Amino acid sequence: MRTFVYMSLLSVVVMLTACGGSESEEAGGESSNATENEQHEEIELEDNVSSDHEENSQADDVDGENEENEDTSEPGIYDPEEVSGREDPEGDGNIVYPEALENLELPYIYENTLVYSGTINPDQNIRFELPVPDTDDTETIDLDVSDEGHFTIPLGETELEADDELIVYVMGGMPHEQQFVLPIQPEEESMELVESSSETAAIEEIKEATYLPEFYENTSTYYGKTLPEVNVQVSEVDAFTGDTMELEANEDGDFSGDFSNFPYVAAGEAGLQEGQTLLFTITDEEGHTALLITEIQPPSDDPEYDGPVSEGD
Repeated sequence: MRTFVYMSLLSVVVMLTACGGSESEEAGGESSNATENEQHEEIELEDNVSSDHEENSQADDVDGENEENEDTSEPGIYDPEEVSGREDPEGDGNIVYPEALENLELPYIYENTLVYSGTINPDQNIRFELPVPDTDDTETIDLDVSDEGHFTIPLGETELEADDELIVYVMGGMPHEQQFVLPIQPEEESMELVESSSETAAIEEIKEATYLPEFYENTSTYYGKTLPEVNVQVSEVDAFTGDTMELEANEDGDFSGDFSNFPYVAAGEAGLQEGQTLLFTITDEEGHTALLITEIQPPSDDPEYDGPVSEGD
């Protein structure tokens, strides 16, 4: 009898122990699943944060690239009052005659600017005072002004350094000539050609229609293509008063010229050289003028080469 009771009690203890172990395993499993779920959620959260951060970084990079492109696409503009060379005798600051402000736009000049253009009142005149290379002298250059007030000056021969100053005079219809002192800006990419921001759709149309093949040091006959029946002027950028060649596009927009002795030089002297720049000034019948520049390339390796004579060459 005692043995039976003892065995029964032992059986109950074993059963209770087994049940307790099963409940512990279930609790442990639930705890383990909860931990795994929490870790999974944390990983997803980290992935989302990382993805958002990468997207934001990429967006910032794109914005930065856009800002950089915007910064280099157009030149800055001088503030007339800040660069006026006429001091106000009755107070602080400088004087700018109201007449000088009409239609005035003076873009920045940069260290690497080869061709510079701006806009003034078409009824006025403009003169630049430029340093003569390798001397302490200056030379004054009077520029032609179009019916729209545009002017252009080649600066390839001028040694420009940041913080140097060029003096400009605007004249006509004022008590005295208006002087502007223009500080040279540090070099910036694609500022070899500086144009007024007043470009019109007509000027963009000229540029989009114009094809200028490579111009080599040994080019004799040069071909180009632009809008039909426009005027094409080719001039040196590396000289204040360099030679110019007048060409005219035909009804198909083709133009060509003999550059075998351009610019004119004495016998035995070198003509166009690698690294020099030519300015193409293209003007339509309504007076819209587009400016394009091309750099002279090394001589062609082809011994038979004489220059591009068709668009396909």
